[in-house]
Amino acid sequence: MPSMICVAGEAGAGKTTLVRGVLSAYPQSLEYLTTYTTRPPRGNPLEELGYIFVTKEEYEQLRRQSTKWDHGEYYGNWYGADVAEANKTLERGRSLIVTTMPDPQAIHEMAMLYGVDPITIYIKTAREVRLQRLLGRSALSEATRLTEDDNLKMFVEHADQTFEPVNSLAEDVCNFNRLIGEYIK
Repeated sequence: MPSMICVAGEAGAGKTTLVRGVLSAYPQSLEYLTTYTTRPPRGNPLEELGYIFVTKEEYEQLRRQSTKWDHGEYYGNWYGADVAEANKTLERGRSLIVTTMPDPQAIHEMAMLYGVDPITIYIKTAREVRLQRLLGRSALSEATRLTEDDNLKMFVEHADQTFEPVNSLAEDVCNFNRLIGEYIK
């Protein structure tokens, strides 16, 4: 039975890297939830997983045209998805995966909108590792989010599962693929 998997973690936790790996491992069973955002790309927009970058005006137009729109604002940027399109994926028997901030209220609202009971996986990455990754992005404004994001760590109490990377890319992707495979087989 298809499900929605919410991969939650703070900025720099490695969510996107892990999800890229699992999408490659399970291309017939899993699809990324496409999200429209008003935030600027962090580099090459074609390399950003699942995001379609739009202006605020384009975002509002998409939101008005949708019969059911999932949206939220994080750090001054809007993020949204067309629920009807996502539900078509679920109806085709494919599970959805999405990366998100560890916000229990936002995930609860997603569950209500999509009519699913999502599986939540919290990516628990050391603060120092996250800081290095954010500084590596040359994203000083993102690095300053560390203090704000630290307040979100209580999410671990709400997650169905916790995944703690060992910071070896190949090993982390392999272990994460194994974990996700348990949910979508």
